[in-house]
Amino acid sequence: MNDPTTPTHGHRVATIYDVATLAGVSHITVSRYLNGTAGVKASTGERIASAIIELGYRPNLVARSLVTSRSRQIAAIVHEISGMGLGLLVEGAYQLAASEGYAMTIMIADPLSEESMADALARAAMLHVEGVITTAPTDIAETSMRSFTSGPLVVARGLEDCDTHAVGIRAAVEHLIRLGHRRIVHLAGPSGWLAARDRKAQYEQTMHHHDLEPVTVARGNWLPVSGFGAVDEVIASGATAVVSANDRMAIGLIKALSDRGIDVPGRISVTGYDDHADTAYSRPALTTCRQDFAALGRHAAARLIGLIEGRSLVQEGTGPLPELVVRASTARAKDIDGAVSES
Repeated sequence: MNDPTTPTHGHRVATIYDVATLAGVSHITVSRYLNGTAGVKASTGERIASAIIELGYRPNLVARSLVTSRSRQIAAIVHEISGMGLGLLVEGAYQLAASEGYAMTIMIADPLSEESMADALARAAMLHVEGVITTAPTDIAETSMRSFTSGPLVVARGLEDCDTHAVGIRAAVEHLIRLGHRRIVHLAGPSGWLAARDRKAQYEQTMHHHDLEPVTVARGNWLPVSGFGAVDEVIASGATAVVSANDRMAIGLIKALSDRGIDVPGRISVTGYDDHADTAYSRPALTTCRQDFAALGRHAAARLIGLIEGRSLVQEGTGPLPELVVRASTARAKDIDGAVSES
């Protein structure tokens, strides 16, 4: 059996006993401090903390989990890691988890595949994580997480609070109404995604509130190609404005409208959702709803850890709200002859 004090690559690995000796306390006291057990005086805790820093001590999480029955690990199941917004979401969740003394494992799964989600959850259970969050709030992901019963695994809804979707879409629709638009259509996201359904529902509610007819012209797949492919429906609808469920579909639609010689926003205004980094540099720069992805990630991780520990780190429905960012893709409504609407 290897001695934990055996030098590794020329450097001796610090142990809990080294920390205890330097801090002038017993190893039991150090253990109680590391586990957050009550009864360690503040002055003693400060000496232990200083010793940990000086020695570069790193607790053995596996050994600790055997003693405490706590792994202090969570998992984030993501559907992609290439998107900048998703990267910020995961980074925010990771940072919050670390600040609370948790490690976070990242897994990739297809949120539209029951088999893929079940496999990811099984792997999470094998790693003895205490909780799971997902970046992909789809029906299948939600059902898979609710039905998973292997071990004491706490699951939370996706990294996005659905309450936030509604606020953003409402702001976009009301912005267009203030510009005189009355024929405002919605380019929706895929129906299996909760975020897409929430945004469509809020679009419809806001239109009804202003006595306007809601019209959904297409359901995209979040990608530019689906926005590009929706151009015929948009033109046929007679819309003067389009509220897209995300930025990438909006950018695809704008490209298709431009190819048809239809000016944005001269003839049709377009809004997006998310405010990815490149939307400010699209042509025209996209009016959109900005989400603070890092804050959303922190909020989701805090909510999950609160569920695990039985305490309230955050309250439901208090996640960061999106902010409407007005850019060049929206303008006052015009009639077919080009006259500016006086509505």
